[in-house]
Amino acid sequence: MTDRLRPATDRVRSIAGSGRVVETIVTALVAVGCLWFVLAFLTIAAARLSYPLPLEWMEGGMVLETRRVLAGDALYVEPTLEFAPFIYPPLYFYVTAAVASVTGLGYVPLRLVAIASTLGCFAVIFSLVRREIGTLLPALAAVGLFAALYPAAGTWFDLARVDMLYLLVALAVVSIVRFGRGVRVGVFAGVVFVLAFLTKQSALLALSPLVIYSLYYKRRFGVTFAATGFGLVGASLLLLQVTSDGWFLYYVFELPTMHPTKGRRLLTFWTRDLLRPLALAAAVAVGYVLSAIGRGRTEIGVFYGLLLVGFVGSSWQARLHTGGAENTLIPAYAALAIGFGLGVAGALRAASEYGDRSPDCSPTIGRSVVLIAVLLQFTALLYVPGAHVPTPAEFDRAERSIEAVESMREPVFSPVYPYMAVAAGHEPTAHKMALVDVLRAEPHPERRALRGRLSRTLTRNPRYRTLLTHGGVYAFGRMARAAYRYDRPFPRGARPPRPITGARPHPRNVIVPKRPIAAGNETATANASTAVVAVNASTTATSGFGLAVRSPTECSDQSPSPASASRRSVPVRVPFAITTSPARSSVSGPGEITHSFRARFVALVSRSPADDGSPGSASARRTATTRVPVSVLILRSPIVTPSRSLPGATTDRTSTSSDSRTASAITGCVPIPRSTPSLISTAASEMTSVLRPRWTSPRRVTGSSTRLAARSVQASNRDWSASTSTSSSTTSRARASLSNNTAP
Repeated sequence: MTDRLRPATDRVRSIAGSGRVVETIVTALVAVGCLWFVLAFLTIAAARLSYPLPLEWMEGGMVLETRRVLAGDALYVEPTLEFAPFIYPPLYFYVTAAVASVTGLGYVPLRLVAIASTLGCFAVIFSLVRREIGTLLPALAAVGLFAALYPAAGTWFDLARVDMLYLLVALAVVSIVRFGRGVRVGVFAGVVFVLAFLTKQSALLALSPLVIYSLYYKRRFGVTFAATGFGLVGASLLLLQVTSDGWFLYYVFELPTMHPTKGRRLLTFWTRDLLRPLALAAAVAVGYVLSAIGRGRTEIGVFYGLLLVGFVGSSWQARLHTGGAENTLIPAYAALAIGFGLGVAGALRAASEYGDRSPDCSPTIGRSVVLIAVLLQFTALLYVPGAHVPTPAEFDRAERSIEAVESMREPVFSPVYPYMAVAAGHEPTAHKMALVDVLRAEPHPERRALRGRLSRTLTRNPRYRTLLTHGGVYAFGRMARAAYRYDRPFPRGARPPRPITGARPHPRNVIVPKRPIAAGNETATANASTAVVAVNASTTATSGFGLAVRSPTECSDQSPSPASASRRSVPVRVPFAITTSPARSSVSGPGEITHSFRARFVALVSRSPADDGSPGSASARRTATTRVPVSVLILRSPIVTPSRSLPGATTDRTSTSSDSRTASAITGCVPIPRSTPSLISTAASEMTSVLRPRWTSPRRVTGSSTRLAARSVQASNRDWSASTSTSSSTTSRARASLSNNTAP
């Protein structure tokens, strides 16, 4: 009898030995595959880190918002053609500004934040699965799957966008809620929760299910977590709403709810975005949750089930938005990767238990089958890294396109690639996506106001001498046909390449005015041989007289590059510019309409007599540009008529009727030391004393203070003599103070 059983036993041992060999090979292949996907991501990210144009078309707008933080300007202001905010909370821009203060402004600091955040996500996913299961390979498989989804997520992991930083903070909340205990940890979890919200508002939907879990399974922790988290969210909403003059909620919550949704994505999100690349992984993740609940491990099953509901649900909701691109899928992919790692660990354990119970099946065979399934999932996600990296020819074209923009006549309106114009030495303009977000929010008064400004700028009172479009003149709508015409495409070999991912509009054509731009319609500048304060402001006039003064102490001393850091000295005679500018208005005193927005980053440009504004001198202007903290005086008046001139002042008058929407621009040089903020008030009084505006009937003022502004205009008409006498009393003090000051 024993002799008859020995051959069967030998066969089982032989199969078991072969199974161990197969398991070892497959385990090694899984580990190598995980490391390959991580290294492929790092290789692609390093290869395109320094690409000088957007890899995704909204990157340039993100850089400009970081630029505003460096300048100390408000992020949430009334939308204009010079700047319109994106629909994101502010934390990301402050983080990137901190990095940019060290590396210099550009795409690199924002992409570095994304790369570091992605590596942090890898670490949190690995730690979460490893701590839950206790084995290495399933945690590595979870990281490998998430890294393998890099192309499926639009190669968004290293872009200058908010998503990866948001995911890192959200995953930190997940880890704290899962393993945290006690009141103090609950408070800390609430703080991290509000940081996730301040990075991206979808954190409220993604992380709220975890609050339910913590309240049910960890009572003390859950109460402090919920109270701290939602309390800080409410406080931050109130603070941001007050400090932004009511604009924060409009951009972050109101605008997204006014946009249409794509109904077909109700189904394609599940079939194309999730099941097509992740059918096996999704089945494993859901199977793990159901198995944990069925085997009595209810708390674990409920936690990861709610994690899938929150992250996948928030991705679904964001994907339905008309602007929802592949980046909206990243939270869902992260949750499924975590569930996949846990499911692989559960499957390996089940295979071992079944093999131990069955004499006809070796445990190694069962584990090998599970690992082969992991390899099949990885194989379905294989990609060629080179397909996601700009070619050397595209790098060269990107550099040449920036050089081509340098020689274009300014001001330049480049809404598709706004930072390309800034890199070429021009003033920034609003990103087209931010403008479209406002223009498609119907019905809303800000939509009508922005359309009016766009119509005035492109039709009735054209201000830009060069428009860069991704189509013809129709790219700006029918309103541009009246004043602009197609000029030429970009020079051969200098057309900006398409973005690598996402929507792919890019500047292709140059649009110019049909008639020369009238003097005074463009940004105010001083004459030759002086420094110029470039005030990025519109010339839309409104009734009333108002003066907005910004103290030098409110400015930040941030240079864009080390090369310009050596040119920070401000001349003794710092020029100021007074020009018209639309803004939300509020009454700050009798006869005054004071702008509620803060002045933009000011550029001081040293101009030589040979610099006559011709295209050939643009390169010289760019190399001489530096950004320093100075004071900006912004005047709003329908007509400016100087009765006398300041020393060194030049006047550029535009003869207009009271109905005209143009206004004169006056530039002049006065010494304004940074160390004496009080001199700004005296300088304002000095300028007020030489100007006598001609009053007209009250016009509509954009913003929410129309009636107050109209009453202020009427008060100004009645009390002009009083204000003149008041300003004249400070004129002598202003002159004495200004003449006795030296350069800072």
